[in-house]
Amino acid sequence: MRGYGETVTKLKIGSHTRVMFQGFTGKQATVDAKDSIKWGTQIVGGVTPGRSGEHLGLPVLPTVRQAIDSLKPDATAIYVAARHAAAAIEEAIEAEIPLVVAVAEHVPLHDLLRVRHLFRCIFGLHSS
Repeated sequence: MRGYGETVTKLKIGSHTRVMFQGFTGKQATVDAKDSIKWGTQIVGGVTPGRSGEHLGLPVLPTVRQAIDSLKPDATAIYVAARHAAAAIEEAIEAEIPLVVAVAEHVPLHDLLRVRHLFRCIFGLHSS
């Protein structure tokens, strides 16, 4: 398993970057995935909890862990409702996806603080 310390500092984004979408089958994710594919982004599939199959001709997996094992993404784009955003971000961080981009509005502040705490714990950035 790749560790954050080994990947973040070496992350180079380009046409080779393998991107998955969390909330892949949702309306906005579908629109953005179609556009991204048109622009040349290497979308490798995505996650929709409780679902498996295909969407836009790409694999849909029910969990981030299964997506990591199957899709081998370098990045994830998160398109979930605000109330699920923190959990999706945490799942991506815990799965050690090197780049996490969350597209959500109105995420509760306490959820973002929890994500920040997790991030700081992983990187050993505790405040004294």
